[in-house]
Amino acid sequence: MFGKLKISKGVNRPPKMETMIGPGSIFKGNIHSTGAVRVDGKVEGNIMECPHLIIGDKGEITGDIYAQNVTIGGKVTGNIISTTLEILKHAEIYGDVQTQNIRIAEGATFQGHSAMGKHKHVIEMDMVSGSNRELA
Repeated sequence: MFGKLKISKGVNRPPKMETMIGPGSIFKGNIHSTGAVRVDGKVEGNIMECPHLIIGDKGEITGDIYAQNVTIGGKVTGNIISTTLEILKHAEIYGDVQTQNIRIAEGATFQGHSAMGKHKHVIEMDMVSGSNRELA
């Protein structure tokens, strides 16, 4: 289940690095990027779109991530939707994950739910009223 990622052609080389949040920096707000983003500092906000996101060992994101390829070495508090997700040895994730491919290194922390595959919608059931509602 948590085996090697099948890497498609071109994924090994991330797109041009356009945005870098360096150590000691704090960014508040949402990020949209057509190039790769690397976070070694702190981001308080969502990564709304990004082809390749790298979170360094000391990087922290508090917010949701919507990115094609995500590599996490630091800490994420929020939900992640991606095509591929790699969680490195000392990474911490506190939130739900939806991805097609996942790799979790031994020693990583993941607290949340995971869903794999090409899910377009999630149905949530209200246990009190018994009604269903669709989440986008």
